Amino acid sequence: MSKKLAFILFALTPFVLPAVAHGIMFGNVILNINLAVGALIPLFLTLALVYIAWAGVILVRSTDEAARKQARQHLTWGFIGIFLMISIWGVVNVIIATTGITPVKNPANVPSFYE
Repeated sequence: MSKKLAFILFALTPFVLPAVAHGIMFGNVILNINLAVGALIPLFLTLALVYIAWAGVILVRSTDEAARKQARQHLTWGFIGIFLMISIWGVVNVIIATTGITPVKNPANVPSFYE
């Protein structure tokens, strides 16, 4: 459990450390996380859909019961992954809406679904 926590803290370091170094307020940290999540979610959703399609092809084409069972597991985990990604995206947006933080309009010209 501590390795997972250490990894999560390490992964969030690029977003939190500049805020601490420059004395930036909490809202800007959330906006940075939202910007990163907004840029990465479409990529990960695409990868998850390819993963699910691949598992579906294996499920349909396989005659071996063990391979079909493994393909069903891949499908299940693929759908769980998509659900988690969309949930995290939603939680970040709920935090932004609840705290009243006004996001900067795509400062780095990152592709997003909002434009």
